[in-house]
Amino acid sequence: AGGRGGGSQELAALALTNLEAAEERVYAPLFSRWAGPAKSVMVDNAQLRSFVLQSTSCAESDLDAELFKAAPDLSLMLPAFLSLLRMHALPEGVVIQSFMEFGGGSELVDAELCAAGLPKVVQLALGTKASEKQDFLARVAQAARSGSGSAAEGAAWDLATYMKACSRAARIVRVTRAAARAAP
Repeated sequence: AGGRGGGSQELAALALTNLEAAEERVYAPLFSRWAGPAKSVMVDNAQLRSFVLQSTSCAESDLDAELFKAAPDLSLMLPAFLSLLRMHALPEGVVIQSFMEFGGGSELVDAELCAAGLPKVVQLALGTKASEKQDFLARVAQAARSGSGSAAEGAAWDLATYMKACSRAARIVRVTRAAARAAP
């Protein structure tokens, strides 16, 4: 799966411990197929555009602008592609709304409450898959919490911390799903 070895279960485990490495192992071979020997992909490439629309929260109406930001010369390189996928892991509106619901409009919300809500927010934004069991989603939430620099017990999260954890959780789910699709 992903072209550089490792099945989808191995990549799912890697996503929980080293998300950036998992993303590169899953997405780099795909990008390389589009790029060929050029090592870059023109932003009008239909496969690239379709993948970005299907694999991010980027709206079709914003796609050209986001691709231009990532590739001002209209030739997208792998690091910019990965950054684009990471920046648009899930819609900000869903995250902001859930934070406001958790905190009743407060600027700080209990970290335990926020962490417990991560699976629900990810499922709301990305949909649910029968193969994604509750224990997997709990591990995703824990990894997102740890990876967002907010693992301290009893702490409160502000919106920025919550957004970072939600984004990380969505990235883990997205790369795990992509690894499963790429598996033979």
